[in-house]
Amino acid sequence: MSDKNSKSLKFRVKNGARTALDRPSAFFLIDAVNRLASAAGRSLGRLSNSRTSCSESGRVVILAPPGGGNIGDQALVESAIWNADGPVTLIVRARTDFELPEWLASRDLRMLVLPDLVYGVGPHHLRDMYMLGRYATECSRVMIVGADIMDGNYNLVASLNRWSVANLFGRLPISTSVLGFSWSESARPSCVRAARTVGTRCDLWLRDPVSLSRIAAVGVGGANLCADIVFAHPAPSLPASFRVVPEHLEEFIAANPRYVVVNMSGLVGGDDRLLGHYVRVVEQLRVAGIGVILLPHVVRSTNSDNVYLQELAARFDDPGITLVHELLTPSQIFEVCRLGLAVLTGRMHLAVLASLSGTPSSTLSTQGKVAGLYEHLRSPEGAIEVHSDVSVAFLSRIELAQNGTGRIDDELRRRLKELAMKSFAMPPLRLDTPEPVDSFRERAL
Repeated sequence: MSDKNSKSLKFRVKNGARTALDRPSAFFLIDAVNRLASAAGRSLGRLSNSRTSCSESGRVVILAPPGGGNIGDQALVESAIWNADGPVTLIVRARTDFELPEWLASRDLRMLVLPDLVYGVGPHHLRDMYMLGRYATECSRVMIVGADIMDGNYNLVASLNRWSVANLFGRLPISTSVLGFSWSESARPSCVRAARTVGTRCDLWLRDPVSLSRIAAVGVGGANLCADIVFAHPAPSLPASFRVVPEHLEEFIAANPRYVVVNMSGLVGGDDRLLGHYVRVVEQLRVAGIGVILLPHVVRSTNSDNVYLQELAARFDDPGITLVHELLTPSQIFEVCRLGLAVLTGRMHLAVLASLSGTPSSTLSTQGKVAGLYEHLRSPEGAIEVHSDVSVAFLSRIELAQNGTGRIDDELRRRLKELAMKSFAMPPLRLDTPEPVDSFRERAL
């Protein structure tokens, strides 16, 4: 077979697979197979526990987002662990996906590496579902970090597998929550079906009012409103030693006390028109005597921010502009944002960390998830559409920041933290059983 025919065949197979996975029935097929593998693991886990007196129970299982070079995912995981009530088992793809900070050292925390649980298919995926079943006997609660990875628009297989994990535990029953997630107006049909099914057994927490209205519009009942769980991150109250920034950045801030943090997302960095807007913004900031910190938020082999930030930095030869090459911790990001005038970003969780610090932000909307954040922040103009006049919108926000307006006040930050904490609360107990309530509809009984 020629290379051309081979590529054509692969394309048709992939296109057929996408079409099949989009069908609402796809979730039920995937979930049925996953349940069989998990049930086999649970049976062995119960047998193993019956033969030993040293088995443990009561652990909180947290299914992590991808991680691996994403500060937003790191902040989500840190917040989830910090706010979990009890010993934690963190399920990851690889041990290197997350670097746990020293301030979490006192927590009873284990990592369970299941590389193909979420992103895999076939035998390796089923092996991990089997292993997950074995650990089910130890857990009292499951929390799935939902973020922006539940509606199928990033990776459909991964979204369906996450919904299936939620359904597995919700059926046991074990108190199961999908923590603070977005919902697109173009969610994939199979994920819509999954959400409708899982919502009858698990707690679904939408992290903004726009997402809540969207998921209700497609017939998912019982979902609740919270805020992004990074608003419950402990960075504001951590000892200052955990927020110390690298020396070169500390020196830059000392020399440029009035500065703006600028991020360019690798998701849209290849757009020359956007690069032109960023160049105009940086030029205007420097004319005004404002320093510029070019800050990556995601550094990976693909869609990496630093590739495009380097291209932006190469347009200037100015000591008032600095490019941060390394990934900072969420607590360091909080500190950099706290001291700045404003944050201009293509990554939503950089805006969340900025808001947590009180600093105003503007974010390019690339996945339909930003508008809801700025509804929470009571500043809808902070969400900027990619195809709009980006530089004008960015510069108008900076002008507000220079005038001392636009900062996130203490009362709003307190309210957002309270909303974020709602998703960590245990559901109430039924009067006739010690088991948690499994669906919102049962709470009315």
